[in-house]
Amino acid sequence: MNKDLEKIHKEIERYREKIKYDTVDYPIESICRRFENKKIIIPNYQREFVWTIDKQSKLIESILMGFPIPFLFFYEDKDKGILEVVDGAQRLQSVYFFLENKLKLEGLKKLKSLNNCYFNDLPEKFKNKFENTALRVILLEEKTNNEFRKEIFNRLNTTSQKLEPIEVLLGTYADEEFIEFLKRCSENEKYKKLCPISLEKQKKKENLELVLRFFAYSDSLDEYDGKVTLFLEDYVKKNLRDFDRERLLKNFENMLVFVEKYFPNGFAKSKSAKSTPRTRFEAISVGVNLALNENKNLNTNTEEWLESKEFKKVTTTDSANNKSKLVERITFVKNKLLGDNIQHEIRIQKKEK
Repeated sequence: MNKDLEKIHKEIERYREKIKYDTVDYPIESICRRFENKKIIIPNYQREFVWTIDKQSKLIESILMGFPIPFLFFYEDKDKGILEVVDGAQRLQSVYFFLENKLKLEGLKKLKSLNNCYFNDLPEKFKNKFENTALRVILLEEKTNNEFRKEIFNRLNTTSQKLEPIEVLLGTYADEEFIEFLKRCSENEKYKKLCPISLEKQKKKENLELVLRFFAYSDSLDEYDGKVTLFLEDYVKKNLRDFDRERLLKNFENMLVFVEKYFPNGFAKSKSAKSTPRTRFEAISVGVNLALNENKNLNTNTEEWLESKEFKKVTTTDSANNKSKLVERITFVKNKLLGDNIQHEIRIQKKEK
């Protein structure tokens, strides 16, 4: 028992030694000037700015009313003389936009007279009060390395449920080579044309997630057990530093060329669609890729089954992540593309006999 207690003690202390921090108060005016001058930066593993006007306005209202604001988490890089935002990027940017007179307050429930107001519309007294309001910051010291900063980001955003699981995953490994590869694929002009995604979903990394799903399902469908987040995370971890870039890129580009040529609406339901259902993207992209890798001479008459009840049924969203449903929709597309060639080869073999 004593040995176990000693082991516990050492294990806890080992990790506590890696995370050192201090608590500091920064006036809003000071923190915004430093942000503007790039003395405070938001790293790649943070999400894009996604807060709505109402959410930003509610934060400003809370500050003006004197409510306490959740801590910001910064990392101090003394060599560069900058502070890196670990958590709180949305709050920081909201405050900055208001101070810069770029945010018009909307949807306020308490300070209703401030609806449709900008910072410059405030009485001078409250402008000064706002600028002098201190935001409390947890300042992580240099001893807290990049790995642990990402871990803090991961834990803060998982427990508070601010982010979608995919955002936490991509954010945690944002600086890794494989994630950079996924980003470049998601920026492919052909992909963006064939796979329309709303701006709101793009902010939540839907475009990146679909690319990741394409590669993960194409390579490891047999390993999928219905738990999407864990499956995608395992796939990312396997490919962080050692992945076949040439093979993956070739598969992705060949698939896009085929879809552009033989699927009139790309991955979407219609030419005017503003979004792409995940189930439809998975079925078409992975189905096409698997079929191309099996036989280059495919049945290109896709219109005869794209509008069929059968295809619509397998691409419905009910139990979309169930393994049997996923395999069914991917296999449906793959078999439709291979179908005529398979039958043709069987007939040739029979004649030869």
